[in-house]
Amino acid sequence: MRRFAVLVVLMTSSVALAQPAEDPVDFSTPESVALALSNAYRDSDFDRAAQLMHPTALADLHDFVTELAALDPDAAAMFGGEMSADSLAAATPEQAFAAFMQAVFTMPGMQDALGSLDTDVIGHVVEADSVAHVVTRAYINTMGIEMTRMQVVSLQRAGSEWKALLTGDIPGITAAFRANMGLGDE
Repeated sequence: MRRFAVLVVLMTSSVALAQPAEDPVDFSTPESVALALSNAYRDSDFDRAAQLMHPTALADLHDFVTELAALDPDAAAMFGGEMSADSLAAATPEQAFAAFMQAVFTMPGMQDALGSLDTDVIGHVVEADSVAHVVTRAYINTMGIEMTRMQVVSLQRAGSEWKALLTGDIPGITAAFRANMGLGDE
């Protein structure tokens, strides 16, 4: 289950970028939204992070965690003592996202790694009028080991605002999880 959770972290999150928490978000630029999202992760403010995510991304993650909890009762417990498959299904996409990220980022070692994170924004590439990708370089020092990683944070317009997308393939991961549990596609 731990390997699965780490895989999902890589799919769903950008790395935490440095930005003061009190700065208002400028939703008109992809870089500002990527910085605010990463700052929310660094500060473990997952409700704020949910507000920076694209509605489609939130809906996809909600569907994923709902199915995951329905397939594996232990998975629902991962989202907090009061969470169940039914309560996750009844939660708003924002609430499900916040519960999921809370579970992932409170795993052993995650807070220490995020606390040491320093990131440079390299720039962004516009794929289409409504899609952009922010390129970053992250520096992490964990357990005395310094690591550098290039990261791409994808964003899509929701009206006039840029909102973050999930990275990875949630439907593919769901199908793999179902296959691993011997349930196949329904």
